[in-house]
Amino acid sequence: MAVWAVVAFAACWLVMGLGPLSFLGAVAPFFLAVYFWRRSKGWSLVFGLVNPLVLTAILPVTGYFRGTAALHFHGLPGPGSFNLDRETRLPKIGGGCVVDGSEWLGDDWHNFVLRGCVSVFGPMKGTPSGPYPDEEVLRGPWPEAEWVKVADFNKGEILVGSKSRKVPQGQRLLKAYAPWAEEQQASPPDPMWDDEEFAIRLQAKDFGGGAFAVRIGTAYAGAPLETTILFAGEPARVVGYFWPKESRSRVPRFPPVRPGT
Repeated sequence: MAVWAVVAFAACWLVMGLGPLSFLGAVAPFFLAVYFWRRSKGWSLVFGLVNPLVLTAILPVTGYFRGTAALHFHGLPGPGSFNLDRETRLPKIGGGCVVDGSEWLGDDWHNFVLRGCVSVFGPMKGTPSGPYPDEEVLRGPWPEAEWVKVADFNKGEILVGSKSRKVPQGQRLLKAYAPWAEEQQASPPDPMWDDEEFAIRLQAKDFGGGAFAVRIGTAYAGAPLETTILFAGEPARVVGYFWPKESRSRVPRFPPVRPGT
């Protein structure tokens, strides 16, 4: 019986990477636990507890209580793929364009468990609070926005809504989305302003509740690009990146500062 149990247990795990067969490998241990209950309580507990569904649920639960959990996604990332989830405010990680059919366990089941933790216990430790404006608002015009100095953004501290706000890794964000920015530039118009080339517009907007956004507007060789970065929490964390639909093809797939960190 022990040999048969070991073979069955190993087979359940071996098929976990074989696409649709992974469903069988995840469900079979529970039926085997019932089958072994009268024959061997030890093996019944092994099949009931040391199986793919239980073990892969432990990792997101542990990460949730440690404040390090993240939702998983598969497929090629696009602009905004790493933005915090609107419903749970959890960060996202993932990528890869090869899909074999077994991602439901590492991604969908993982995410289901995490969403359940948030529903039962509330937001994960360290989750940025505050409003999460609609993308239309974050991508649309900001007629009432405040101008931000390049030097202040580089130093990681700007003035928004008459309040001093910390900006995480401002220098890295500028290097990624406006590498030609000069610290001497204040706000347009100034002697360094050029609407045709190397133009830099830094604007900020306060959304209340500790949430604010900074828009890095640039024009390189006549091609405009506006990157809006939403921040929230105390200390502030990046919540997400947003661009007009027509310019998404010109932005990097991986953000310089991962949202939620």
